[in-house]
Amino acid sequence: MNNVLPPSAAAERPPFTLRFRAMNTAISCTLPCGGGEERERLTRDATSWFRYVEERFSRFRPASELVRLNERAGADCLVSAAMLEVLRLAEVYRKLTNGAFDPFILPALERSGYDRSFDELAGREVRAPAESGRGASAHPAYVPVNAPVNLPPSLRTIEIQPDMRAVRLPRGASIDLGGIVKSWAVKRLADWLRRTRGAAYGIVNAGGDLAVWGREAAAAASRGERPGAAGAAPEPGGASASAAAPSAHGGALAAPLGQPADARGAEAAVRRPSPWRIGIEHPWEPGRDIGQLLLGEGASATSGTLGRRWTAAGGDRHHLIDPAAMAPSDSDVAQCTASGDDPVACEIWAKTLCILGTEAGLGLLARTGAPVEALLFTRGRELVFYGDPASLGTRWTGLPAVRLVPAVKRNFT
Repeated sequence: MNNVLPPSAAAERPPFTLRFRAMNTAISCTLPCGGGEERERLTRDATSWFRYVEERFSRFRPASELVRLNERAGADCLVSAAMLEVLRLAEVYRKLTNGAFDPFILPALERSGYDRSFDELAGREVRAPAESGRGASAHPAYVPVNAPVNLPPSLRTIEIQPDMRAVRLPRGASIDLGGIVKSWAVKRLADWLRRTRGAAYGIVNAGGDLAVWGREAAAAASRGERPGAAGAAPEPGGASASAAAPSAHGGALAAPLGQPADARGAEAAVRRPSPWRIGIEHPWEPGRDIGQLLLGEGASATSGTLGRRWTAAGGDRHHLIDPAAMAPSDSDVAQCTASGDDPVACEIWAKTLCILGTEAGLGLLARTGAPVEALLFTRGRELVFYGDPASLGTRWTGLPAVRLVPAVKRNFT
């Protein structure tokens, strides 16, 4: 999902869109903004936040907290509040997905050749560490951990002592948090912008994981109803989109992000403009959308096996590791877009459905009862929609024929 259309109605303050790169992906933020000083503050706050997250959670930075944690596997390690929060979330989703989401996949990523940032890996044929001897093919910026091993699933547990902010990884283990930390960063920044800076509407998009808020719900818009008629709007979340006219591709935080906003930014009890329109990327025709997702408030994320690919050991590899096989996943799902209230949940479920496949993945999602809708693209080029049937044509629009798998009806915003 890479396109987002801006809402149609004008606000008291014009929308301002900030774009930059961080965490090896494109970042954009759109929200009402005044003059130059306010725009400079937004630029400083947003860029410093993503820089903070990257410096703390990257496995390619020698001084990152994640690298130090992996190096201390087998011993208690004091961690930051941010690291503690992400590790606790990772454990929650590891258990919820029965291990389909698992941070203990770093050894498999390394063996597959993902031993440097993807910006440097893309388009190159690499030799995986398993072929060349550990460290022999490592890029100078890559920071290997000491002798990581594949742990049996029963031992893939992070011991967490929240009161002491201490954690312990199993001896010989190493983790990668790339499958959760980007959406977590989106969620935290969006929440801060909305509640502390008082942004009445906005969107934060990090490479397909985005959060939006402050627009009329799609279903209400299609019926001509006033927002809020059916109850309070849900909390904002994160997904992949950007705001503007026609389709163009395009809690306190753990680190300070400036001072609270004044009353100008408070959300007013007025009719809200039309929903954000988020382009759903066509998996087999890059640069083209296959449909749109309309969101007033909520989140979206897209994951797949067709984007982050490289060649290693004479074969194509991708970054979605199946923890059961400790190898790139080989399910029938090539791409998945998930939408719900929470960007972290959307990212986790988009990846989980790609890894487990249509039957096993949707079965697990249904059993958990997670408030998430999903659009799956199979390698056989079938589109499968899981969610409220009423969402087709109201929230999910412009799609070709899909196979419908109804979910228990929930409040999908």
